Amino acid sequence: MHTLNRMASAAGAIPHALGTPRVPLIMSISVNSSRPGDAGDRGQQSCAPWVQPERSDPARKIILKSLGSLRGELTVAGTVPRIVTYESHLEKKVLVCLLARPDVVEVYGQPRPTVTYLDAQDVWRDHTFDFLAVRRNGERVAVSVKPSRRAAKHDLRGTLRLVAEHTPRSFADRVTLMTELHVPRDAYHNAKLILAMQGEDDEESDMGVLAIVETLNGVTTVGALVEASGREADGFAAVVRLIGRGRLRIVGRRRIDYSTEVSPAFDQEAGA
Repeated sequence: MHTLNRMASAAGAIPHALGTPRVPLIMSISVNSSRPGDAGDRGQQSCAPWVQPERSDPARKIILKSLGSLRGELTVAGTVPRIVTYESHLEKKVLVCLLARPDVVEVYGQPRPTVTYLDAQDVWRDHTFDFLAVRRNGERVAVSVKPSRRAAKHDLRGTLRLVAEHTPRSFADRVTLMTELHVPRDAYHNAKLILAMQGEDDEESDMGVLAIVETLNGVTTVGALVEASGREADGFAAVVRLIGRGRLRIVGRRRIDYSTEVSPAFDQEAGA
Protein backbone atom coordinates (compact mmCIF):
# COMPACT_ATOMS: atom_id res chain seq x y z
CA MET A 1 0.00 0.00 0.00
CA HIS A 2 1.31 3.41 -0.90
CA THR A 3 1.36 5.95 1.85
CA LEU A 4 0.78 9.65 2.18
CA ASN A 5 4.46 10.29 1.72
CA ARG A 6 6.34 10.46 -1.57
CA MET A 7 5.64 7.46 -3.75
CA ALA A 8 9.23 6.25 -3.46
CA SER A 9 8.98 6.13 0.33
CA ALA A 10 7.78 3.11 2.27
CA ALA A 11 7.50 4.95 5.58
CA GLY A 12 4.81 6.94 7.30
CA ALA A 13 1.74 4.87 6.48
CA ILE A 14 -1.65 6.44 6.95
CA PRO A 15 -3.65 4.48 9.53
CA HIS A 16 -6.05 1.71 8.67
CA ALA A 17 -9.23 3.54 7.92
CA LEU A 18 -11.65 1.78 10.18
CA GLY A 19 -9.44 -0.67 11.96
CA THR A 20 -10.80 -3.11 9.38
CA PRO A 21 -9.53 -3.25 6.74
CA ARG A 22 -7.45 -0.14 6.32
CA VAL A 23 -8.65 1.97 3.47
CA PRO A 24 -5.48 1.87 1.39
CA LEU A 25 -4.67 4.79 -0.86
CA ILE A 26 -3.40 3.14 -4.03
CA MET A 27 -1.47 6.18 -5.08
CA SER A 28 -0.42 9.24 -3.22
CA ILE A 29 1.70 12.07 -4.56
CA SER A 30 3.37 14.94 -2.77
CA VAL A 31 2.47 18.31 -4.18
CA ASN A 32 5.22 20.57 -5.44
CA SER A 33 7.07 21.48 -2.25
CA SER A 34 8.51 24.60 -3.89
CA ARG A 35 5.10 26.22 -4.07
CA PRO A 36 4.37 28.47 -1.06
CA GLY A 37 1.48 27.89 1.28
CA ASP A 38 0.31 26.57 4.55
CA ALA A 39 0.48 23.15 5.33
CA GLY A 40 -8.55 19.25 16.87
CA ASP A 41 -9.84 16.44 17.86
CA ARG A 42 -13.27 15.53 16.54
CA GLY A 43 -14.58 15.23 20.04
CA GLN A 44 -17.93 14.01 21.19
CA GLN A 45 -20.12 16.94 22.26
CA SER A 46 -22.71 15.54 24.60
CA CYS A 47 -25.91 17.53 25.00
CA ALA A 48 -24.67 20.20 22.62
CA PRO A 49 -27.32 22.56 21.24
CA TRP A 50 -28.50 21.99 17.69
CA VAL A 51 -26.58 24.02 15.13
CA GLN A 52 -27.85 24.76 11.63
CA PRO A 53 -25.53 22.90 9.22
CA GLU A 54 -23.60 25.05 6.77
CA ARG A 55 -23.94 24.24 3.08
CA SER A 56 -20.62 23.69 1.34
CA ASP A 57 -19.53 26.01 -1.46
CA PRO A 58 -18.32 23.44 -4.00
CA ALA A 59 -15.86 24.32 -6.75
CA ARG A 60 -18.09 22.47 -9.21
CA LYS A 61 -21.87 22.83 -9.17
CA ILE A 62 -23.62 19.54 -8.48
CA ILE A 63 -27.07 18.90 -9.95
CA LEU A 64 -28.80 16.64 -7.43
CA LYS A 65 -31.57 15.54 -9.82
CA SER A 66 -30.00 13.23 -12.37
CA LEU A 67 -31.20 10.13 -14.21
CA GLY A 68 -29.01 7.04 -14.01
CA SER A 69 -26.72 8.20 -11.20
CA LEU A 70 -26.76 8.51 -7.42
CA ARG A 71 -26.35 12.02 -6.08
CA GLY A 72 -27.04 13.20 -2.58
CA GLU A 73 -25.89 14.93 0.58
CA LEU A 74 -24.53 13.99 3.98
CA THR A 75 -24.45 16.20 7.04
CA VAL A 76 -20.93 16.05 8.44
CA ALA A 77 -20.38 16.62 12.15
CA GLY A 78 -17.78 19.08 13.39
CA THR A 79 -17.44 22.35 15.27
CA VAL A 80 -19.94 23.66 12.74
CA PRO A 81 -21.88 20.87 10.96
CA ARG A 82 -21.64 21.01 7.17
CA ILE A 83 -23.62 19.51 4.31
CA VAL A 84 -21.34 17.65 1.89
CA THR A 85 -22.61 16.51 -1.50
CA TYR A 86 -21.56 13.48 -3.55
CA GLU A 87 -22.14 12.57 -7.20
CA SER A 88 -22.07 8.77 -7.19
CA HIS A 89 -22.48 5.76 -4.95
CA LEU A 90 -18.71 5.30 -5.03
CA GLU A 91 -18.18 8.88 -3.84
CA LYS A 92 -20.69 8.28 -1.04
CA LYS A 93 -18.81 5.15 0.09
CA VAL A 94 -15.47 6.99 0.02
CA LEU A 95 -16.94 9.91 1.98
CA VAL A 96 -18.41 7.63 4.66
CA CYS A 97 -15.16 5.68 5.00
CA LEU A 98 -13.10 8.86 5.26
CA LEU A 99 -15.41 10.26 7.94
CA ALA A 100 -15.04 7.07 10.00
CA ARG A 101 -11.23 7.17 10.02
CA PRO A 102 -9.75 7.97 13.43
CA ASP A 103 -7.02 10.09 11.83
CA VAL A 104 -9.40 12.31 9.80
CA VAL A 105 -11.00 15.31 11.50
CA GLU A 106 -12.64 17.12 8.58
CA VAL A 107 -13.79 16.23 5.06
CA TYR A 108 -14.80 18.84 2.47
CA GLY A 109 -16.64 18.03 -0.77
CA GLN A 110 -15.71 19.48 -4.17
CA PRO A 111 -13.12 21.68 -2.43
CA ARG A 112 -11.88 24.96 -3.80
CA PRO A 113 -9.75 25.87 -5.60
CA THR A 114 -9.94 24.12 -8.94
CA VAL A 115 -6.34 23.30 -9.86
CA THR A 116 -5.14 24.43 -13.28
CA TYR A 117 -2.42 22.13 -14.63
CA LEU A 118 -0.46 21.46 -17.83
CA ASP A 119 -1.37 18.07 -19.29
CA ALA A 120 0.85 15.66 -21.24
CA GLN A 121 -0.03 17.45 -24.52
CA ASP A 122 0.99 20.82 -23.04
CA VAL A 123 -2.63 21.94 -22.80
CA TRP A 124 -3.81 23.82 -19.73
CA ARG A 125 -6.74 22.08 -18.03
CA ASP A 126 -8.72 22.32 -14.79
CA HIS A 127 -9.04 19.57 -12.18
CA THR A 128 -11.53 19.59 -9.30
CA PHE A 129 -10.90 17.13 -6.49
CA ASP A 130 -13.85 15.22 -5.06
CA PHE A 131 -12.84 15.61 -1.42
CA LEU A 132 -10.29 17.28 0.82
CA ALA A 133 -9.51 15.27 3.97
CA VAL A 134 -7.81 17.02 6.90
CA ARG A 135 -5.88 14.64 9.11
CA ARG A 136 -5.43 14.94 12.85
CA ASN A 137 -1.78 15.94 12.36
CA GLY A 138 -2.84 18.87 10.16
CA GLU A 139 -1.98 17.27 6.84
CA ARG A 140 -4.41 18.05 4.03
CA VAL A 141 -5.05 15.33 1.44
CA ALA A 142 -6.88 16.07 -1.83
CA VAL A 143 -8.81 12.99 -2.99
CA SER A 144 -9.98 12.08 -6.50
CA VAL A 145 -12.54 9.27 -6.73
CA LYS A 146 -12.91 7.12 -9.83
CA PRO A 147 -13.80 3.51 -10.67
CA SER A 148 -10.57 1.54 -11.04
CA ARG A 149 -11.19 0.57 -14.68
CA ARG A 150 -11.84 4.14 -15.74
CA ALA A 151 -8.86 5.35 -13.75
CA ALA A 152 -6.61 2.84 -15.50
CA LYS A 153 -8.11 3.50 -18.96
CA HIS A 154 -7.55 7.24 -18.70
CA ASP A 155 -4.25 7.02 -16.76
CA LEU A 156 -5.60 9.05 -13.87
CA ARG A 157 -2.43 8.26 -11.93
CA GLY A 158 -0.39 10.08 -14.55
CA THR A 159 -2.84 12.96 -14.60
CA LEU A 160 -2.68 13.35 -10.83
CA ARG A 161 1.12 13.50 -10.98
CA LEU A 162 0.77 16.51 -13.29
CA VAL A 163 -1.97 18.03 -11.14
CA ALA A 164 0.22 17.65 -8.05
CA GLU A 165 2.95 19.75 -9.64
CA HIS A 166 0.53 22.69 -9.79
CA THR A 167 -1.35 22.16 -6.53
CA PRO A 168 -0.61 24.97 -4.02
CA ARG A 169 0.56 23.84 -0.60
CA SER A 170 -1.98 26.22 0.92
CA PHE A 171 -4.65 23.89 -0.48
CA ALA A 172 -3.20 20.38 -0.01
CA ASP A 173 -0.03 18.61 1.05
CA ARG A 174 -0.82 15.43 -0.88
CA VAL A 175 -3.10 14.27 -3.67
CA THR A 176 -4.41 10.73 -3.93
CA LEU A 177 -6.72 8.45 -5.88
CA MET A 178 -9.38 6.24 -4.31
CA THR A 179 -11.39 3.60 -6.17
CA GLU A 180 -13.90 0.91 -5.25
CA LEU A 181 -10.92 -1.29 -4.32
CA HIS A 182 -10.33 0.93 -1.29
CA VAL A 183 -13.88 0.83 0.05
CA PRO A 184 -14.80 -2.89 0.04
CA ARG A 185 -18.20 -3.96 1.34
CA ASP A 186 -17.03 -4.82 4.86
CA ALA A 187 -15.12 -1.55 5.25
CA TYR A 188 -18.18 0.43 4.15
CA HIS A 189 -20.40 -1.55 6.52
CA ASN A 190 -18.02 -0.87 9.41
CA ALA A 191 -17.79 2.82 8.55
CA LYS A 192 -21.58 3.22 8.63
CA LEU A 193 -21.71 1.34 11.94
CA ILE A 194 -18.99 3.51 13.47
CA LEU A 195 -20.66 6.75 12.40
CA ALA A 196 -24.01 5.53 13.74
CA MET A 197 -22.53 4.63 17.13
CA GLN A 198 -20.60 7.91 17.31
CA GLY A 199 -23.96 9.64 17.29
CA GLU A 200 -24.80 8.09 20.66
CA ASP A 201 -23.71 9.57 23.99
CA ASP A 202 -22.89 6.98 26.65
CA GLU A 203 -19.77 8.10 28.50
CA GLU A 204 -20.30 5.58 31.28
CA SER A 205 -20.20 2.61 28.89
CA ASP A 206 -17.29 4.11 26.94
CA MET A 207 -15.19 4.59 30.06
CA GLY A 208 -16.09 1.14 31.38
CA VAL A 209 -15.02 -0.63 28.20
CA LEU A 210 -11.94 1.58 27.83
CA ALA A 211 -10.81 0.58 31.33
CA ILE A 212 -10.92 -3.07 30.24
CA VAL A 213 -9.10 -2.31 26.98
CA GLU A 214 -6.28 -0.62 28.88
CA THR A 215 -5.62 -3.88 30.73
CA LEU A 216 -5.33 -5.95 27.56
CA ASN A 217 -2.01 -7.33 26.42
CA GLY A 218 -2.93 -9.06 23.20
CA VAL A 219 -5.91 -10.10 21.09
CA THR A 220 -9.47 -10.61 22.30
CA THR A 221 -12.91 -10.51 20.71
CA VAL A 222 -15.61 -7.88 20.65
CA GLY A 223 -17.90 -10.36 22.41
CA ALA A 224 -15.39 -10.93 25.21
CA LEU A 225 -15.12 -7.19 25.83
CA VAL A 226 -18.89 -6.81 25.86
CA GLU A 227 -19.25 -9.71 28.29
CA ALA A 228 -16.52 -8.35 30.56
CA SER A 229 -18.20 -4.95 30.61
CA GLY A 230 -21.58 -6.42 31.55
CA ARG A 231 -23.26 -3.81 29.38
CA GLU A 232 -24.65 -5.95 26.55
CA ALA A 233 -25.81 -3.73 23.62
CA ASP A 234 -24.38 -0.59 25.23
CA GLY A 235 -21.07 -2.39 25.60
CA PHE A 236 -21.07 -3.37 21.92
CA ALA A 237 -21.74 0.25 20.93
CA ALA A 238 -18.88 1.39 23.18
CA VAL A 239 -16.49 -1.10 21.56
CA VAL A 240 -17.46 0.20 18.10
CA ARG A 241 -16.81 3.79 19.22
CA LEU A 242 -13.38 2.81 20.54
CA ILE A 243 -12.58 1.27 17.15
CA GLY A 244 -13.73 4.47 15.48
CA ARG A 245 -11.54 6.57 17.78
CA GLY A 246 -8.47 4.46 17.09
CA ARG A 247 -8.27 2.98 20.60
CA LEU A 248 -8.90 -0.55 19.27
CA ARG A 249 -7.68 -2.18 16.07
CA ILE A 250 -9.50 -4.93 14.22
CA VAL A 251 -7.38 -7.99 13.52
CA GLY A 252 -7.79 -8.98 9.88
CA ARG A 253 -10.33 -7.77 7.37
CA ARG A 254 -13.92 -8.42 8.31
CA ARG A 255 -17.14 -6.89 9.51
CA ILE A 256 -17.49 -5.83 13.11
CA ASP A 257 -19.52 -8.36 15.09
CA TYR A 258 -19.23 -10.20 18.39
CA SER A 259 -16.69 -12.69 17.01
CA THR A 260 -14.41 -10.02 15.54
CA GLU A 261 -10.89 -10.10 17.00
CA VAL A 262 -9.50 -6.80 18.25
CA SER A 263 -6.36 -5.57 19.98
CA PRO A 264 -5.38 -2.32 21.73
CA ALA A 265 -4.07 0.50 19.58
CA PHE A 266 -1.70 2.35 21.86
CA ASP A 267 -0.69 4.90 19.22
CA GLN A 268 -3.90 6.84 18.59
CA GLU A 269 -2.34 8.58 15.62
CA ALA A 270 -2.06 5.04 14.23
CA GLY A 271 0.84 5.30 11.94
CA ALA A 272 0.94 9.03 11.28
